[in-house]
Amino acid sequence: MIGIDTNILVRYLTEDDLVQSVKATELIKKYFGQENSIFINNIVICELVWVLEKGYKYSKEQIIMVLKEIFSTVEFSFENQQILWLSILEYETHKTDFLIF
Repeated sequence: MIGIDTNILVRYLTEDDLVQSVKATELIKKYFGQENSIFINNIVICELVWVLEKGYKYSKEQIIMVLKEIFSTVEFSFENQQILWLSILEYETHKTDFLIF
């Protein structure tokens, strides 16, 4: 198992930097088909939401879609996926910032 940081995840998702995005995608693709082989901690998720919202001007709906996609990816492992899903539900149904309980 490897751990990835916010930068790798942002580059993989946004493909905003040709060189870094290719490297991030290649790294993640090495683990395709291997369940729970890429660890993403809660801080990375919080930073990702902040970067997508503030830096890339993603809407709340776009962020929710990205988070659901990430949390449904079998290669990714999280500190507590149940809490993350509850956090998405709270974020989706209330006028609040994204919080991890």
